[in-house]
Amino acid sequence: MRKKRTIVGLLLALLLLVAACAPAGDGADLGALDALDLTGERVDASIFKEHKLTMVNIWATYCSPCISEMPTLGELNDAYAGQGFQVIGIVTDVLNRDGSLSMGQLQQARQIISATGADYRHLLPSESLDAAKLNAVSAVPETFFVNQAGRQVGPSYLGARDKAAWQAIIEEMLAGDIE
Repeated sequence: MRKKRTIVGLLLALLLLVAACAPAGDGADLGALDALDLTGERVDASIFKEHKLTMVNIWATYCSPCISEMPTLGELNDAYAGQGFQVIGIVTDVLNRDGSLSMGQLQQARQIISATGADYRHLLPSESLDAAKLNAVSAVPETFFVNQAGRQVGPSYLGARDKAAWQAIIEEMLAGDIE
């Protein structure tokens, strides 16, 4: 009986390990993007066209790992800008249950962005973002990369990373074929 429990425990641990290492969600296609940024400006998929690679970071105002990595994402946005790279954030918790904008949450998001130096563009949730990716997000932060057409390239990454980890991923992707 003890041997059976040990085997079951090992199998469960293996399944959890495989799930943690697997790409999160399906590949996103932001080619039909229609959203607003935090300044109220309408945004479409043309924001990807001038960048070989865009890092899309999904975050929430209540998420301390999200907020902790935002200064690093701001630094990466600046450091790789000359290489056709940009960071875009999507703040997930600024809408009320009825879909209207929560002005209090929006103000909190703006304060976090200012305090962390994450001065890259941040988008509000929208129907197109929900259909393309947000409806499959189960935890934040979640980060994925898209090409110039807005199609996801590579896996999604759950959880925050340090600067060295993100740099390794970005440099590998920029060096590769990301059509």
